[in-house]
Amino acid sequence: LGVALIPFIIYLAQTRTPLNGAWVGGYLVMLVTGMLVGNAGWIQIIRRGGSNWGLGSVITLGIILPLLVLSVTARGSENWFLPVFLGAGVFLAARKISIDSLIRDISTAETRTLVRGIHSVCNLLVAPVPVVIGLAIMLFGPNLVFITVSVCMVPTLLAIRKPYLSRASVK
Repeated sequence: LGVALIPFIIYLAQTRTPLNGAWVGGYLVMLVTGMLVGNAGWIQIIRRGGSNWGLGSVITLGIILPLLVLSVTARGSENWFLPVFLGAGVFLAARKISIDSLIRDISTAETRTLVRGIHSVCNLLVAPVPVVIGLAIMLFGPNLVFITVSVCMVPTLLAIRKPYLSRASVK
């Protein structure tokens, strides 16, 4: 869900602030910078905390990002969107690294290709999500949709944290 919101973050920035091409370019530079920083930093986070902790942290970023966007749009300044796009870039990089790490952890060398294939098929199944989110924004407005996306991600965070917490309590 969090990845599907990125085009709508750009849309909100364009509709809520007086943007020109330079601002949009700056936002995209911040997005790419966030991805580069995220790649370097998230590899270290995964090494220290493991794939389960890393994926939980990505979900946490996915919960915070839409709420951050709403608070930034309330301010109405172009400058406030720069850290949002930096955070979105970190989120994209962290998501990719965390999922790759999780696939490596849950599969053997013999089954890794199959697990990656299943993951890719699941990605195809969520391809219509941006269209659904776009329609929901048209019908209900961005505030309700962004809050709903954050709320919908909370059970995922709880589900991903539960096995980690139960293993930790056994030790």
